[in-house]
Amino acid sequence: MPRDAVPTDAVPTDAVPTDAVPTDAVPTDAVPTDAVPTDAVPTDAVPTDAVPTDAVPTDAVPTDAVPTDAVPTDAVPTDAVPTDAVPVDERPIEVRPATVFDDVATMVGPRRPDANVCWCLSYRIPSKENQALQGPARGERVRQLVAEDPPPGVLAYDGAEVVGWAAVHPRADTTFARNRKIPRIDDLPVWSLWCVRVRPGHRGRGISHSLISGAVAFARAQGAPAVESYPVDNDGAKVDLTMAYVGTRAMFERAGFVHAADTDSVLNGFPRVLMRLDLRGAER
Repeated sequence: MPRDAVPTDAVPTDAVPTDAVPTDAVPTDAVPTDAVPTDAVPTDAVPTDAVPTDAVPTDAVPTDAVPTDAVPTDAVPTDAVPTDAVPVDERPIEVRPATVFDDVATMVGPRRPDANVCWCLSYRIPSKENQALQGPARGERVRQLVAEDPPPGVLAYDGAEVVGWAAVHPRADTTFARNRKIPRIDDLPVWSLWCVRVRPGHRGRGISHSLISGAVAFARAQGAPAVESYPVDNDGAKVDLTMAYVGTRAMFERAGFVHAADTDSVLNGFPRVLMRLDLRGAER
């Protein structure tokens, strides 16, 4: 039969009803989940807080993972630690020649310029001159001494602060050269060390020992063959602070001085002794 023997409208279009195949005929899980490639989901589809912040434990890297010697010791400059980090009692004391008048005035001068205090002149200059000088004239006389060569003693410093004073000078240029109570035991051109003072608030730190050592070093540098001192022999008894400037026998013995002679001088009820340190031998 010819192909056109059956007319195209032989089967009506509505012969199969539209609801012949139910909508749930294909189950929703018919397409597997991995049928969609992983890059089919955009990167921002996963919220940023999807991974908790504590997912990596803080101790995941051990504290000893970096060896302690990984940073060289000189990586931190020495000035990174302030100087006041060192306890006061451990800071070194520096002793220098007494060439700064204001610092000498701090140690031996009065609070009022017109006051008639010693200024450490009693054994320094002749008695008549010492008695004649009054008020500010006493300080001006010390100013002259500080400008001389050698200066009249040494000063101790804790950093920039003056904390101590020691009078040391050739005996021939002091009143000890003519003192009848303190004997002259030989013709050696010795130096005398007769006054050691530590500033209030700084005592108990061994500054007096630094002063004695510094005074001896100063005298040695000036060519002194020996240094003498005239402390009290108090045998451990307490000495009044106003009289303690001469020092004690034990204090000078610790500095290497030896008893050279007794004297007729008495201070604060204690006899004074002549102590000597010979500088002609080996360096001390």
